[in-house]
Amino acid sequence: MMSSLPVVSALTEMEVLYHVHANLNGNNWDNKWDVAATDVCDESSYPGVKCNSAGKITEIHLKDNNLAGSISPFLYTLTHLKHVDVSKNRITNAGWDRLTPEIVGSGAIGSAIEVIELTSNLISSVEGVSKLKDSLTGLHMTYNNLKGTMPSEFFQLHLLEILSISENALTGTIDKHIGNLTNLLEFYCYGNKLTGTIPSEIGRLTKLQTLTVSIYCFIILLSLRHHYPRCLFLFCLHLTSSRLPTPNMLHDIHSSPRINSPVLSPQRLRIWATYKPSRSIITILIPEHIPASCPNSIDILT
Repeated sequence: MMSSLPVVSALTEMEVLYHVHANLNGNNWDNKWDVAATDVCDESSYPGVKCNSAGKITEIHLKDNNLAGSISPFLYTLTHLKHVDVSKNRITNAGWDRLTPEIVGSGAIGSAIEVIELTSNLISSVEGVSKLKDSLTGLHMTYNNLKGTMPSEFFQLHLLEILSISENALTGTIDKHIGNLTNLLEFYCYGNKLTGTIPSEIGRLTKLQTLTVSIYCFIILLSLRHHYPRCLFLFCLHLTSSRLPTPNMLHDIHSSPRINSPVLSPQRLRIWATYKPSRSIITILIPEHIPASCPNSIDILT
């Protein structure tokens, strides 16, 4: 009979880093770790690892460092770890699905981690991420391989302030359970294949300040209705290159009867576009105080 893996308390921080290194192809990293070194706070031995004054690991920064493979679930058992940045690598699995007592033992899981940056990787699943719901405030997963409808586990992360899932291959609509994330300040979901309308439940997000969506039609600006988050001040539309806006389109928006209404007059709503070869971004600055009669949803037209 095979013996079980050691419980969390049996793993030192050095041993956890050894697991992380082994699972992510550490011998081929650009900035390598000396996993034989015993001082995990020595940046010459462990570049990218930061510690607090008590000598406990609080941050790990391995952005653009030729990481490949799966994140070891033991990473999430570091009791003082708050911030992980492993963006711009070739990670295929974030390790959340293996956060089980059988794997990591009986210790606390994700008890401190607040921000995980996974932008520009190859991750196709978020299974198990809800196990970090009691600490996670920022999840960055732009440019990954997420497919299908919005994963339901996102909406269990009740402390989230930033959720970035842009430039994936998500389909369907923006899930109405987005309204569960009442601490959300910023939500980015452009560059997917989402259709339909932004649900009225987004009106529950009273702290929301930045919202971005991806559309294929500029008419979205003309279909604003009420129940908007009162503190929303930045709403960005990312259009495909095949539907780039023109100065005339911007003029039409300002001339629209709806935009010239008392609710959304040109004096209260400013619009501009930035033109790039690959995309155009329309940014709307919405005033901090919006009347209760303001729009209910935003149509995403394909």
